[in-house]
Formats: sequence, structure tokens, C-alpha cells
Amino acid sequence: MIELTRKQDCCGCSACMSVCPRHCITMHEDREGFLYPVTDTDACINCNACNKVCPVIKQREKESSLYSSATKAYASAVNDEDVLLNSSSGGLFTAIATTVINDGGIVYGAAWVDGEIHHIAVETVEGLAKLRGSKYVQSSLDGSLVAIQDYLKAGRKVLFSGTPCQIAGLRAFLRKDYDSLLNVEVACHGAPSPKVLRKYMQVLREQYGDDVQLNFRSKPEGWKKYRITAFTRRKHHFYEGQKENLYMKGFIRELYSRPICHECPFKAGASGADITLADFWGVENVLPDFPSYNGASLVLTHTMEAERIVHGLQGVITKEVELEKAIRQNGALLHSEEPHPERTYFFKHIDKKTFVELMNECLELRRITRLKLTLKAYLRKIGIK
Repeated sequence: MIELTRKQDCCGCSACMSVCPRHCITMHEDREGFLYPVTDTDACINCNACNKVCPVIKQREKESSLYSSATKAYASAVNDEDVLLNSSSGGLFTAIATTVINDGGIVYGAAWVDGEIHHIAVETVEGLAKLRGSKYVQSSLDGSLVAIQDYLKAGRKVLFSGTPCQIAGLRAFLRKDYDSLLNVEVACHGAPSPKVLRKYMQVLREQYGDDVQLNFRSKPEGWKKYRITAFTRRKHHFYEGQKENLYMKGFIRELYSRPICHECPFKAGASGADITLADFWGVENVLPDFPSYNGASLVLTHTMEAERIVHGLQGVITKEVELEKAIRQNGALLHSEEPHPERTYFFKHIDKKTFVELMNECLELRRITRLKLTLKAYLRKIGIK
């Protein structure tokens, strides 16, 4: 039986729920808005299948993984301008997914569904548009793991795209390797609470209407100056930079990420993904001539199959680079971030205050704390305790 003593020991992948032969495990949202397994103890037969597939238990029993000598790094971008502009970085997910679909496969990825983020299945190249772009919130996998297993057993090729913990969860649930499965992880800064996104979306709906939509990575001024965009069927309502947008301020400062994100055991290749995709920040320092105004992808291959796929992509610019140089400005690939000092305060009051009130209050509290620390340091410097 799955028994959590710490929230930091669950990534919400739903592997335990999916493997349970008695279906006595369900995923319930806690006060912070994250999903955790809850077991019906009367129905449980103590078969221990849930613990055997828990990726956190499996990974924390091993030493921390580092990128292997087989890992190769590339700077890459698609030539299709429409795909490039509607992708977070260089559009490589679409290029890879297209090859899988053209080979008769099916692609799983995160998409907006009724204002929230869920993993869905796509079987057409046109449908990949739903999966493009970053979604800065933890997606719900729903019944994806079981459906993927059924496709694989039927001999269908599957591409699964997700965060490192979701990749690890799927692999642990399957309990065997499938040649027909391609796992593509996206670099993860942290997984924000779906409840917080709902509160933010409610603010936007009250301002602009029920049909408001959000794009976290709009590129009206190029990739490096990406904007967060709110729009309805009638018009665009704002283009805000990540340092201006209230939701992004909380995300970047780790105010509402899942607890495990602050000690993530799936960094640096530990998820077992075939391919890692990330923004290639600093590409101009490594490859000065690489065309990156509208985005450049960092592509890390970890398997021979990944190498074969990357080198077989059509309509893509790809240049190999040294791994160390490639990941130099992408710390999220290697390290977890510390939680925001006001994280506890934020979630203590999440049901009592509006999103705007709570965000402004937490950011102001942090500013006051910094001022106090600066003052204390100055007083110590001049000899006053």
C-alpha cells in the first residue's frame, strides 16, 4: 500500500493508481491543488504493486544519475516559420512527433482542455498544434498510462512527451522496455499547482470574458523576449514579459511548485528519456551563426534510437555541440530550485484571498525580508549588532 509520510516523495505521476489490480487507489487534489494517491484500505489486498512501480522509490534507491557518455547535444530549429513561431523554442517536438505520426504512431502530450492542462493523444500532424508551446503547470495524466500500455501491447508506436517525473512514472508503470516507445522529456523548472492556474485564469475571465485563452510563450519580439499573451476570439488583451506577468513572477520564484520539485530525483538524465528538449539559452555564444531569433532548441539524445530519429528529421537545421557548453546556461536540467520563502504563507491563504491580493502580498513580504537582511548586513559591517 502506498503510504506517504512526506509530500516530497510523490510526483503525482499516477503510476500507482494505474497499476493497482483492485482499482482501490485514486488521485485526490490536496489543499495546494496537487494530486496525491489515496488508498481504499478496505479494498486493498496488500499486493505491493503500487510501491514496486513508484518512480520516486525506485530512483531514490539508486545513486543520482548524470548524463552518460552516450548523451549527445545539438542546437536545432525547424525551417517552417509557422511551426517555429508557435513553438516554445526551435519546434523540434513537432518535427519529431511528425515522424512518429507519419510512421503510423500516436503522440501523447500536454494540451489546454477547458482551461486546464491535460495529457491527450494525437494521431494527425494537424493535431500536434494542440501540443505545441510551454504550459507552466502540472498536467493531469488521467488514464494515459494504461492507454499507452494498451497501444504498445498492440504493436503501435507511441511518442510520450512530458516532464522528467512523468517519463519516469510511465517507464516504471510499464515495467519493461518497448522498442516502439519514444520518451521525450521537456526541461522542467518546476511544476506549478493547477489550483493556482485556475485562480489566475479566473482573474482573466473576470476581466476579459469566459473565452479567454493564455499563451505562455508568444514571440511578437522574438524568442528571447517572449511574452505571455491573453486573448479571446475578439482580440489580444495583453503581451506581458515574464518579469511583468503576475503568474510568471510566482512560477519563476518557485512560489507554487510541487514540493518534490525542490528536491527532484529525475534531473540530469535520471528519468530514462530517449530525448531531452529544452531552450538553447546562450546558443549565440556556442554557435554565433545559428539562426535563433525565433527560437533554438537544445536537443539531448540518450539512446541510439534517439540519434537515428534526430539525424533523420527533414526540414530541420541541426548542429552538434559539446554537452558541457550546451547545458551551461540551462541549470534546470541539472539542479532543483529552493522554494520561495513565502511558499507556506501563500498556500495557507490560498482559499482566503484572491490570486492578485495574495501574489502582491507575498512579493511585498519578500521585498521587506530582503530589505531587513540588507540592513542587518550593513549594521554588522559598521560594527552594530
